[in-house]
Amino acid sequence: MRKTSLAVWIVSLLLVCMVAVPALSAPVFGPEAEFEGKLTIYLQAYAPRERRATDRWDPPQYAWQIAADYQKIHPKVEIEFLDETSTGENYDTWLRTRLIGRNAPDIFWVQNFDANQTYGPQGLLVDLREYLSLPNPYAEGFETWGDIFTPQTWDPVKGPNGEHYVVVGDVVVTPWFYNKDIFAAAGLDPDRTPETFGEWLE
Repeated sequence: MRKTSLAVWIVSLLLVCMVAVPALSAPVFGPEAEFEGKLTIYLQAYAPRERRATDRWDPPQYAWQIAADYQKIHPKVEIEFLDETSTGENYDTWLRTRLIGRNAPDIFWVQNFDANQTYGPQGLLVDLREYLSLPNPYAEGFETWGDIFTPQTWDPVKGPNGEHYVVVGDVVVTPWFYNKDIFAAAGLDPDRTPETFGEWLE
């Protein structure tokens, strides 16, 4: 899990570095990359922080380690994580205001439908397609940046014309459970599960 998370967030960091330096004739990867400065990152519920007295369990802190690993390769890059509470109660208003004002975080959490239907078409996000096909020297076994992601995670977040405004940060899976005895009592084959939602309703 950690290796996958590391690969995903390194993709995010490097893509930001690439689009942040438009003067380069071609993106440069690895320790030779020329970007230096501060990157601000907002990960919403995944924002790393210290444990509070009111916490029921430990808060996520792995982003700190990912950032530290990245900075070992790129010591001239400073990474700042925004706290989850820094955006106030209305995240959409906060984000839209900052995007329009051109002072949004370099990496931020957003739902793909908001990116594809609103922020992307309004010219507030960068289409990452041209970068995803470039060589990836960071995650072993993945030739390009796009190779890190499976079609099952990539395809659902594409824009209407194939745009890629977002990098998948997590995947939510909904499992279905059924009682074989009840299936059998209803005259259904308990070993043949429905293959579509329509079959399930029938």
